Amino acid sequence: MSITFTKAYSRATVIKTDDGLQDVITSVYCAVYATDDETGIRESIGSVIDLNPPQPSQFIPFEQITVELLDSWIISKDQYIEMESKLVDAVNMKLNPPVVIKELPFV
Repeated sequence: MSITFTKAYSRATVIKTDDGLQDVITSVYCAVYATDDETGIRESIGSVIDLNPPQPSQFIPFEQITVELLDSWIISKDQYIEMESKLVDAVNMKLNPPVVIKELPFV
């Protein structure tokens, strides 16, 4: 089984001014989609993911934030890793449900 994950971002929590930096992102809302490559079964989950405070020397202005940059910031966060794990479990549950409905043998 191979699962492909995709992400979508919709909003961010921003501190207007922090230690002289403008529009500092402190968290983002991320929706994660997991699709089983063989069956097309798809599950999704969304959550706010907290970000590390920026280093002033490495600060990137809000207007220059990209999807790829956000991906690099969240990929190792425990919150994101937990989301992927829950999605794998949800896809597996659909592929191999523990309870099924069966017709009785005499019907």
